[in-house]
Amino acid sequence: MKFVQLEKQITWPTEDFSRIPRKVFVEPELFDMEMERIFQGSTWNLVGHVSEIPQPGDFKTGYLGNIPIIVVRDNKSPRVINVLVNTCAHRGAEVERRPCGNAKQFSCLYHKWTYNLSGEMIGAPFKEDIPPNIEKEEMTLKKLNVAQFHGLIFASFQQNMVSIDEYLGDIGDGIRKGLGDKPLIPIGNQKVVYNCNWKLYSENVIDGYHTGYLHAAFRMLRMFSAGGVGTTSNYGSGQFSYKTLPLEKNDVLNDLSILEKTNETSFIMNFFPTSVVSTHLETIGIRYVIPHSIDKTLVYFQYFMCETDSPEKKDLRIKQASNVLGPLGLISLEDAAALEAIQKSAVSGGHNIILKPSDGGIPIHSEVMVRNFWKQYHELMGL
Repeated sequence: MKFVQLEKQITWPTEDFSRIPRKVFVEPELFDMEMERIFQGSTWNLVGHVSEIPQPGDFKTGYLGNIPIIVVRDNKSPRVINVLVNTCAHRGAEVERRPCGNAKQFSCLYHKWTYNLSGEMIGAPFKEDIPPNIEKEEMTLKKLNVAQFHGLIFASFQQNMVSIDEYLGDIGDGIRKGLGDKPLIPIGNQKVVYNCNWKLYSENVIDGYHTGYLHAAFRMLRMFSAGGVGTTSNYGSGQFSYKTLPLEKNDVLNDLSILEKTNETSFIMNFFPTSVVSTHLETIGIRYVIPHSIDKTLVYFQYFMCETDSPEKKDLRIKQASNVLGPLGLISLEDAAALEAIQKSAVSGGHNIILKPSDGGIPIHSEVMVRNFWKQYHELMGL
């Protein structure tokens, strides 16, 4: 099995995805292929939550793969959410440059071509000079296919996608249980650059094997003792749900409230190709993962509270978000170190080894979801 359009061909040692060639993390040519075949291919990509754009005209900007996008709630049909490519049809400038806000229309700073919230061009200086052979569709902001699931907003460049329910499979049940039924409110965000390939970040989210060994916080919570179970979808996504035992006094933390919890079960899920929802302890979070280059990945951490939370509960959520699961938290900081170590050594060649599936389900140490990720990657890349 080989990449047929690469100057340096990459051979996969086996067909069961028990060995992953390390060249997939370091070959620059791969990056553009991935953006086209995966992120602009047959995938649903998580781009937002409805609570981030609650009012008509509310918008946020971001990226789908390396393509700039606008996620906006329509002002004429407020139940409709549009996802538009944030590139002016005229000369290709980024149209909306603010990270979020409210708008009645979008206007390009360069020549003032103006678009409504559905992406249609509604005005331009000297519009009569636009060549008559330019079709109306050429003068719009490209509109992506959009689906919603339990408040999550997904987008795809492909119009003939499978339904979002089919794409998520059994992971949909984890989304419902993890996010719950109470309306959410955004309470803050952080962003960080990881010195690693985006695929390493995706692998890490669905790799339960490392959690009890790399993360001191998980050892204190005795996560392995409480057990957990994994779930996969037919389209490369994966999820862990797990319980943690009551926190014991220790000599590591002076403030044990940092790991307080009322939720019995935690969930962490990666939606193929790469976006994360986690409900761990009292933290409700989405991570928007943006491939920047072959060895750089941007991650935007967005945190939420429930609309019914008390001020004390809100404070606890913020405290845990920053100190446990944020970029400098007890968990994410350790992940950053491990992933950078893998990226640095990937140039040595060879292959990474993936554990075999376990008998009787997917225990928390299983790497079967990592295999499932690579199977979907391999298929979409046309190998």
